[in-house]
Amino acid sequence: MAIHTTRRALPLLAAASLFVLAGCSTPQQGGSTEAGTDIIVGYGDVDSLDPIQFKAPTGYAVLANIYGTLFNQEYEEVDGYLRGVEKYVPAIADSAEYNEDGTLLTITIKPDLKFSDGDDLTASDVVYTLQRSLSDAGYTGVFGTYLNIADPSTGISAVDDTTVEIVTTGVSPVLEKFLSFQTFGILSEDAALENSQEEWATDYFATNSVASGPYEVSEWTPGQSIILTKNPEYTITDMSSAPETVTLQNMPSPEQAFLALQNESIDVSFGLPPALASEAQSTEGVTVYGTESSDLVYMGMNLGYAPLQDVRVRQAISYLIPTDALREQVMEGFAGTAYGPVPYPMIGALDDDGTQVAYGTDVDKAAALLEAAGAEGLSLKLSTTSSDPTMVEAATFIQSALGEAGIEITVDQMTDAAYNTALSDGTMQLFLGSWYSWGEDAVYQMNFLLKSDAFTNYARFDNPEFDALLAEAMLQPTAESRAELAQAAQQIALDEAPWAYLYTRDQVIVAAEGLTGLTRPDDQFPRFEYLTFED
Repeated sequence: MAIHTTRRALPLLAAASLFVLAGCSTPQQGGSTEAGTDIIVGYGDVDSLDPIQFKAPTGYAVLANIYGTLFNQEYEEVDGYLRGVEKYVPAIADSAEYNEDGTLLTITIKPDLKFSDGDDLTASDVVYTLQRSLSDAGYTGVFGTYLNIADPSTGISAVDDTTVEIVTTGVSPVLEKFLSFQTFGILSEDAALENSQEEWATDYFATNSVASGPYEVSEWTPGQSIILTKNPEYTITDMSSAPETVTLQNMPSPEQAFLALQNESIDVSFGLPPALASEAQSTEGVTVYGTESSDLVYMGMNLGYAPLQDVRVRQAISYLIPTDALREQVMEGFAGTAYGPVPYPMIGALDDDGTQVAYGTDVDKAAALLEAAGAEGLSLKLSTTSSDPTMVEAATFIQSALGEAGIEITVDQMTDAAYNTALSDGTMQLFLGSWYSWGEDAVYQMNFLLKSDAFTNYARFDNPEFDALLAEAMLQPTAESRAELAQAAQQIALDEAPWAYLYTRDQVIVAAEGLTGLTRPDDQFPRFEYLTFED
């Protein structure tokens, strides 16, 4: 049994002190993988293959492997796994060049690329894909704002078969990063036109695909499994030692996945809950990776309710959160600190080493704030989904801690559907939520979650100074000036406390001992081409 974990043994130490880092590069597949090697992954079900629609995590993982992107993230080797770094290099793109003021990006795509059906992959396919991704046909259209692309129909065009131009209203420092997301994986325009009467072929792409990435879907049995096979037309990276097939087996029960790992009927499982991950650390034949992440868990406080409109009440509640107990007992050490809406290790976080907490537990400060606000004897309802045992357990810890300070908390365990409806409608007082931003970008994160007009601003936070800082940050030409404004906005969100910042969740991967090439990219969805078994 091998253990590679950033926090389990020493949960409060910065993960950087536990890792041995290698140089930054995109690793070549190697090791002893032989032709015909199959990898079986315990995951959930696939409900859609359309890049621009919301879907289950397994669907996103499939997309990350069947659709190639213009740019790929590079990796560094970190204690046995491959972690994405802040560097994005041409993939389907051959080169990318900006004009002098940074408002025109000219992308030349690699010559002689083909889709899995043998058709040529051209600039027209790239334009179709990007315009589709930024249309109103799916949720990904919101990305246009962050990329400074005002009108995709005119701002994205093909000059010839291998050249694409993207016009922006200003410098877009996250453009290449965002174009590495699987939601911008390149689709076949011909397949769309031939198989659908809809403008963006959402009916076709929900259940069909023509691969532009390293793998293609060879078999899909909904509710059971989906099998990916090497795409014979893919030439962008060396696939000679990559697994021949990757089967994603639907295992909705974490206990089932853990048993399958022990029985050697699967090779790797993603997302085991903390209790099982902790048990796996003493299990022979498996390796546990607890990779640090900015996946933020928070308790939202709805400012639409009178008691929570007083910042002193929100701060008092924040001081009552049992942060240490949540990280060490509920999360079994597979968690980090949460210092505001942009937590470590996100670039630009106020906490630059993973040791700071937003408020910490201070009952005396909480009592003084409640007294000053005239808010003793509060009674509030805390809502969470019943489907996530970890969230339910966290809610009971919070209920107990706030109860000891005289705040009566009723925990409401809701179905996912009811919870999501109430979240959108703004009918919950306190609610447990989580958020992970694929690009781990501070400005994007706060724009999406706490800007006053954001549809995902479920706390109904409204601060003009905060909004103005983010708007200015979006226009900055340099990462440094952007970061300065982002940190000022973070401080406002810390002081105003629309959320109680609980902890960050490690991404937990449990794999058969000897399986290497496990990736942890910015979007957290694995790239299977690197997987291999050591001798």
